[in-house]
Amino acid sequence: MVRVGEVNPAEARVVDSSRYPPNLSEAGFVQPCPRRIRAMRDGAIVLDTLSASYVWEVPHYPAYYVPVEDVDPAVVALESTQAFETGPFAGLVHVAWDAVDSWFEEDEEVYGGHPRSPYARVDAIRSSRHIRVESGGVVLAESAAPVSGKAHRDIAWSYSHPNVAVAAIAGLVAFYDERVDTFLDGVPVTRPRTKFHGEDES
Repeated sequence: MVRVGEVNPAEARVVDSSRYPPNLSEAGFVQPCPRRIRAMRDGAIVLDTLSASYVWEVPHYPAYYVPVEDVDPAVVALESTQAFETGPFAGLVHVAWDAVDSWFEEDEEVYGGHPRSPYARVDAIRSSRHIRVESGGVVLAESAAPVSGKAHRDIAWSYSHPNVAVAAIAGLVAFYDERVDTFLDGVPVTRPRTKFHGEDES
C-alpha cells in the first residue's frame, strides 16, 4: 500500500521536468473541497458528503478524502478503501476511484480516473442545491424563484458569449461573494476578503 507523500518505486521514472510548467501543489498538500461529492455503486448512492478534502497524493492531481460517516459501511470495508484512524487524516477514508461506478461533483459526473484539480482549470458546474443571495437584507437572487427590485451597482457580472469550455454559463449571473450575503442550503457563507471588496467595505 502506498501512503500519502510516498512514491511507488515501480512507477518512478526519470522525467525532464524542464519541458513542463511547475506543479501548483506538492504531494501531501490538502485543501477543503467546496462542492458536494457523491459516488454511486450498483445503482445506489454509497458516498454523499459536503465535507470532502482534496489531498494531493502526487503533485499532478488530487484525490477525495471523505469523512467515514458519509460513506456506506460496505464501501468502507472494501480492501481498496483506505481508512485513517490516527494522524492528520483521522476519521477520513479514501475510496479507490474504480471501487464505485461513478463520481459526481454537485450534479455533474466526473470522468478521468481522479478529481479535477481546482488549480488547473475553472469549471462551470450545475447544482440542484438551494442558493439565496442578499444585499442589506434584500433578496437579489434565489434558486428557482423570480426576484425583482431596485438596481444595485457593481455586485454581479455575466458573459453573453463565454469561452467554449464554459459555454454553459451564458446568460447566467455571478455575484461578487465579497459584496453580497450568500446562503447555501440555508446556511450563511462567509464573505471572502479579496481585492474585489467595495471601497465602503471595512
